[in-house]
Amino acid sequence: MDLDPHQSTAMATEASWMSSLLDNIELDCMYHKPPVNVTSFEKLPDEILLHIMSSLDTSDLLKTVRVCRRVQPVAQQILYGCIKEDTGRKTSWQSSLFETLRDQPGLAGLVKSIVLQGSDISNNITLYPTRSLHGDGAHHDLDKVDVQLTELTIGIDPSGSWDRLEPLAVLFGLEYSSGKPNQVSKLRRIPAFQNLTGLRFVGKKFPWSLSFLTKLNSIHLDRNFAYSENENQKYMLGKSKVKELSLECNAEILKPQLTLRYTAFESFVSMLPSLRSIDINLSFQGWTPNPGEWTYCATLLNRLTAVSETLEKLKLNMPPHGSLLFSNLIPVNSLVPFAKLCEITMPYYWLVDERNEVDHFNVDFSKLFPQSLGVLEVLVPNVKVGSWIAEFANQRMKHNNYANLRHIKLTVMERYNMEDYDQLRYYPGPRAKLDLMRNQGVRVELVSMNPYVDWDDEDYDPMAALFLQSLSEVCTWSYVDDVPIEMVWDFFSDKAARMCGYQAITLSHMGLPSRRIL
Repeated sequence: MDLDPHQSTAMATEASWMSSLLDNIELDCMYHKPPVNVTSFEKLPDEILLHIMSSLDTSDLLKTVRVCRRVQPVAQQILYGCIKEDTGRKTSWQSSLFETLRDQPGLAGLVKSIVLQGSDISNNITLYPTRSLHGDGAHHDLDKVDVQLTELTIGIDPSGSWDRLEPLAVLFGLEYSSGKPNQVSKLRRIPAFQNLTGLRFVGKKFPWSLSFLTKLNSIHLDRNFAYSENENQKYMLGKSKVKELSLECNAEILKPQLTLRYTAFESFVSMLPSLRSIDINLSFQGWTPNPGEWTYCATLLNRLTAVSETLEKLKLNMPPHGSLLFSNLIPVNSLVPFAKLCEITMPYYWLVDERNEVDHFNVDFSKLFPQSLGVLEVLVPNVKVGSWIAEFANQRMKHNNYANLRHIKLTVMERYNMEDYDQLRYYPGPRAKLDLMRNQGVRVELVSMNPYVDWDDEDYDPMAALFLQSLSEVCTWSYVDDVPIEMVWDFFSDKAARMCGYQAITLSHMGLPSRRIL
């Protein structure tokens, strides 16, 4: 049946609007997973469906696959995209997944990431295809899972627990010669690991032989990691091509004591010749610094001196639920020695000295930031950050410097400075101060990690239309654990008119790193 011209035009307009809307949505599904409601999936566009499903627990995902045919292709892509081996949870689905992968090479090709952890991995993979490596001398050439991983998380110490990793190593294609190499060296000989680009290590002693992997680009070290110095480690790290290093903060990184223990981190960083990015998570779970122990940000920066001429990204981060000690903080004197630094993330209290109210903004920005600065993220800012940025804009215009500056992001964490955030967001005075920098062509982004959005208030506009339309900024807002998926979709459909003027929209669920769907 032919459509009426008006209907045709309306449908085309709606399709165009939806396409435009999806182009401007950044959907962050974080930490606590939303509950599964299968009927709501039928309404979702594929792009949003894929991302929401990727946030589900494995049990919810498997349940969804069984009851809803439409999501099966999407679920397979997600399910086999990351296989988690966690014996501590006493789950059995890993075994069946590996059996499925062995029988279906097409699905095995989707596996890009795996987590190896638990106290006794071998007990949980008795159903896996294995080879007889010892005893009668027989060599049972059973099928292997043909995967090419790009990311790997190791939650045990390979040097002391190889007997628990050995069955998996064989499953992933490890071949043994008559002269067996040492246990740690075996890891880098596993065929499935040859294309690794990212490696996360949760233990204390890192399998440094993996540094020889030619495609390895990033390493993440947990807070339990013990930094040490030895020639063998220096040799192996010196051969690596790792460009990105992320760390969980611990006493060895921040404490000012100049002993061998506290200089090991400095030596460790200097061993990575290709290092370009450092991301340090300022979370103090399990360790509470004493007053005065870590007040000098210079302590940390001094330990990065060896890479000051090559480092391009420096992030001193904190998680949304993290706690940051504000008392007695002494801000950084200068980041200028980091001449190539183009992206900086730091807490506001490490950038601005608020102890002196008179000279609070009497700062020469050319002595604070290198001229290479392109992206600046300020964590936990208060309302005074508006004046600070306005002064930055004035100096930038006066001296015609910081030509590469293109993005300033102000991130307000949960429990901290929410009243200041509301003032920056709604009040004309603070908004006008941010506008000074925006008028110079710099994108100013205001982000709130506040999880207490009032969803029940029909008149509540979490995007603050007036503010966003006037500044063309990105607003981040959050939803709490008990918000069902269909409510998220209702927001997209029922409040569509409000979105038309927005540059971007972010749905944040607290805790995990954000992901983009487009």
